Amino acid sequence: MKKTGIALGVLLAAGAVCTGGAWYTAGQLEGALQGAISEGNRQLQTSMPGSGLALELVSLERGLFSSTARYRLRLDKPGDEEPAAELRFVDHIEHGPLPLSRLASLRWLPVMATSRVELERNADVEPWFAAAGAAVPLRGTFAIGYGGGVDGQLQLAPLQVVAEGEKLDFSGLDLDLAVGADAKDIRLSGAVERLSLDLQHERGPVRISLNGLSLDSERSRGRSTLYMGESRLALASSEIRLADQPPLLIRDLVQSDSLHEQGERIAASLAYDVGGLSYDGHELGSARLQLSLGNLDMTALRQLSELYTRYAMRLQGEDDFELSAEEETRLRDALLQLLAGQPRLALDEWRVKTASGESRFTLQLDLDRPQQLEASPDALARQLIQRLQASLVVGKPMIRDLLMLQAVFDPQADRAALSQEAEQAAQMAGEMASGLQLARLEGENIVARLDYRDGQVEFNGVSMPVEQFAAQMMGMAALGGDAFGSQPGALQE
Repeated sequence: MKKTGIALGVLLAAGAVCTGGAWYTAGQLEGALQGAISEGNRQLQTSMPGSGLALELVSLERGLFSSTARYRLRLDKPGDEEPAAELRFVDHIEHGPLPLSRLASLRWLPVMATSRVELERNADVEPWFAAAGAAVPLRGTFAIGYGGGVDGQLQLAPLQVVAEGEKLDFSGLDLDLAVGADAKDIRLSGAVERLSLDLQHERGPVRISLNGLSLDSERSRGRSTLYMGESRLALASSEIRLADQPPLLIRDLVQSDSLHEQGERIAASLAYDVGGLSYDGHELGSARLQLSLGNLDMTALRQLSELYTRYAMRLQGEDDFELSAEEETRLRDALLQLLAGQPRLALDEWRVKTASGESRFTLQLDLDRPQQLEASPDALARQLIQRLQASLVVGKPMIRDLLMLQAVFDPQADRAALSQEAEQAAQMAGEMASGLQLARLEGENIVARLDYRDGQVEFNGVSMPVEQFAAQMMGMAALGGDAFGSQPGALQE
């Protein structure tokens, strides 16, 4: 009997705590929603200035254990005579600290509220509902913590649209997200299984399909107020088919980027990879492109970001405007401060690879703050460019592979004749580049290297003043197609 009384007391105490927590949540809910909406609108203005997107709370029906909120997302376009389009959402909110839906799924961690949001039907989104069949096309489930963080899932329903002989087939999107208090941290992870388009073209029907699309992103607002972190967007395969032609297949397409603070500087990188490209089952090759920025002054970059956002917002109401003298001064000072940090811009890797060979190109540009802005363009460029390095490697086997692709696209082509022509073209390219002193031959590679610093250029191992190098390049350009027949000695110093 004593144990039963104790258990009953615990249950009553727990019920009192939950009821009190629910009452507290109900009282705090509207302020929390308005704060989240204000922060969301601020983020929209910052990330997409001039978009005209704005979210607002239309109504809130509060209860003790649950509430219902309605929102409106408006898309206003300044100067557009058409009425603003809008999306309306209904939000079924369960108050914390222990909403029943979380208890049913054995999640015991207290939260302020849970939210089930669904897109409501109206004239603007009726075609979207029709494409989703019986499902609600957009919905989400979220848990709101007492600290202000949000965790949840967003779902886009599968869609099918058929109109005038064209078709869209979308398998749907599942997106997991976690947003910290005041949107300081943002994590996204999502996937789309399939998206296909059947289109009509003057040459016949076209089919484009994407398979295995995934997104992973993790960002945190740094000391610069900009979002630092990494993201990765990957596509397992994409197929393009025109009329009765064989398919073009792209595999393992990946975009990745990184942004990080290093002391008072910011470094960024962006890379694109194509794992494989094939046509009618014949492998064509792969490619990679990687860019980077380094030594970016944190304060200057933040000022430029703020100026860009402000100007983009002004464009919403003004088709044309001029910067004031004060704005021009702020922009110039921010750019000069950025250059004073000696930023580095680099094409770290551009590589194209075929079955037998590959070609690569790299470029690195180190900048500096000019001392005299009123100098001539040549003098200004000398002050601005601290160093420039470039390297180009072209594989003659890759040249042969590229010319042999004609046999892939034209099965009737004479492969023996094409092979001979490809060999001659690769040999001629090497001899022409070497004869004009544009490059050197290193085995099966055509190689060119350039290094500029302090008015001096080292080009393929030969040093000369930048004026002489410029004159030499202009002379080669003037020779044009006749350059190969010229005497190499004419280009000597």
